[in-house]
Amino acid sequence: MLFYILLYISIIMLTGLLSVRIGKNPFAGRYFAPAVYMIMSLALLVIILTGYDGFQKEIFSSGRISPFLEFTAGADSLSLFFMIPLLILTASCSIYGSRYFKKVISPLHWFSFAMLVSGMVMVLVSWNAVLFIVSWELMSLSSFILVVSDYEKEEVRRAGLIYFITAHIGIAFLFTAFFLLSESAGSFDFEVFNNTVFTVSRANLIFICALIGFGFKAG
Repeated sequence: MLFYILLYISIIMLTGLLSVRIGKNPFAGRYFAPAVYMIMSLALLVIILTGYDGFQKEIFSSGRISPFLEFTAGADSLSLFFMIPLLILTASCSIYGSRYFKKVISPLHWFSFAMLVSGMVMVLVSWNAVLFIVSWELMSLSSFILVVSDYEKEEVRRAGLIYFITAHIGIAFLFTAFFLLSESAGSFDFEVFNNTVFTVSRANLIFICALIGFGFKAG
């Protein structure tokens, strides 16, 4: 299952890059990317639904690239459960976006949308803090580009600036929470976090940082 998820991310990102090249063509720029996103999202949705029962946990690790850099991705029944509404929304937004971007179409819109979806999927399959932070930042930056699509309007630019600032305040608190977790656990892996005993003061500090970090993003 993890193979299909990573393949999905690769295809929609490649489609986003291609849309930048063919975006000057009105028909292709408007329909090519959303059509691929919709088809691939529905295809992965069917794969997940048909293979959900009896699914066994899968984990992939890049290995230690540097002392502080290692990417670990994984899929279990919980991550697949949350991926189901994400794929439904992606397919729905692809259909809606072909009309929404009709007047403000830019090749960067569909590429940014691909980055946003990829970031959200990667958040769900992140099994260590490094990959999670990278995925979260990818999701935040692509969201900012989409928020300021109608940049000619002052209120849109203001909303985009507020979003950018609050999102990165949240990331700073999340980074602090993961740093405290990894310092105590001796690892960036979530499974190690789960098996680590923290002092009450550190656990409270981690909880506050995570609450603020995720709360800013939710807002």
